[in-house]
Amino acid sequence: LLVGPLGSAMSILVPDVLRTQLDVGLVRIGPGMIAWTVGIAVATGAATGVVAAGIGRFREPHAVLRSGSRGASEGGGRLRDGLVVAELALALALLVGASVMGRHFERLHRADLGFDTDRITTAQLSLEQERYGSADARLQLYRSLRSALSERGIVDVGLTSVNPLCCGDWGASIRVEGVERPPDAPPITVHHRYVSREYFDVMGIPILDGRGFSGQDGPDAPPAVVIDEDLAARFWPGQRAIGRRVSMDREGAEWRTVVGVVARAHAEGDPRETWYLPFEQDPLGGSNETVHLMIGSRAVDEGALREAVGRVDPTLAVFGFTTLESQRGERLAQDRIGAAISVGFAGAGLILAAVGLYGLLAYQVERSRRELGTRVALGATRGAIGGWILGRTGRLLLVGLTLGLALALGVSATIARLVAGAEPADWGVLGFQCAVLSLTMAAATVIPTLRALSLDPAEVLKGD
Repeated sequence: LLVGPLGSAMSILVPDVLRTQLDVGLVRIGPGMIAWTVGIAVATGAATGVVAAGIGRFREPHAVLRSGSRGASEGGGRLRDGLVVAELALALALLVGASVMGRHFERLHRADLGFDTDRITTAQLSLEQERYGSADARLQLYRSLRSALSERGIVDVGLTSVNPLCCGDWGASIRVEGVERPPDAPPITVHHRYVSREYFDVMGIPILDGRGFSGQDGPDAPPAVVIDEDLAARFWPGQRAIGRRVSMDREGAEWRTVVGVVARAHAEGDPRETWYLPFEQDPLGGSNETVHLMIGSRAVDEGALREAVGRVDPTLAVFGFTTLESQRGERLAQDRIGAAISVGFAGAGLILAAVGLYGLLAYQVERSRRELGTRVALGATRGAIGGWILGRTGRLLLVGLTLGLALALGVSATIARLVAGAEPADWGVLGFQCAVLSLTMAAATVIPTLRALSLDPAEVLKGD
């Protein structure tokens, strides 16, 4: 098995986060894979030869002799033209698809998530139900953790049930007081997160109206909730959301009063509204089995963190120690690979289309040497010869662009439907890629055109 250099080279091309998920380290390139690849290549070549042989078999010998050099435009000419047109159409579709993916990745890379990723270190704690199955035990744990971390110099710490960049998410269906929905209406679903009172400050999420959570939102206080600006704008556009009430969409759920509105903060491509509930009012919430520590500093010693947690409870395991910046890079890795693959396919398609057109024109010029020489001898100008070649190229390009635009629109719409946050290509992108393809095809015609213009009619006719 070829496990060494080739497997290592393939592994390097894949980001760390996907290398583990895809088990790239287990890739084995053996005789079977090589034989399969060679077999496909041989079958493709054989199929091409069979098609060419079939075209020649059904052509009448006397027609070939009578047509002479005009054979370039007969018989297989339509097939060759069709293949070039297909290459042009596919190349344009690939170029547009690559543009859509590239622009999508650029938007993700530049997107403002609404929270600070540059300075936040994060880690996770998993809570055992046996030890922390009561509200009092959970509350005491949170308070002890804050105190122990503070003693180790880790003071800027927030707790949350959900890290917006990692490890899954929780959703909740909610009701809004005063908003009636038909029985068959879809539920109002929001991101569902429990957070500590320090969370918004640590994450750098601005409070736009009202307040964040504080000591007054304890277990015995009226149920409170903080919502993001998108949820506020959806149900109370142009009005203050403070004092409004929302609740879980289930029987007997208590109403919660909106005490604050914060800026939107979500991961890339996930614009759903969010509500935040205070840890201290519901420490046993269904999403609270794993607690994420959000620490407002990159200069955090992992050993000090583990020691502080161990002083509170030696059985608590600290895992997932990393930075939000690293986690964001991992989230972007899949989109980056998709964009890179799209660009690679588009480049390959563009090259194949250019080579195909060049090959067709070069072949046609070679087969039409006698005809072109005769035309020049009878008075045809070099401009007429060049116009003949460019006219043929223009017709193929026009048909290819027409079919390619229809295909590109379909590809663009499909990507926008399948990739969250992606937007279909606009006419600016379509026009630019048509120009790129046209310029590439024009470059592919230069050598065949110069060869045709340099023909010496005396030599051509004497050779015949």
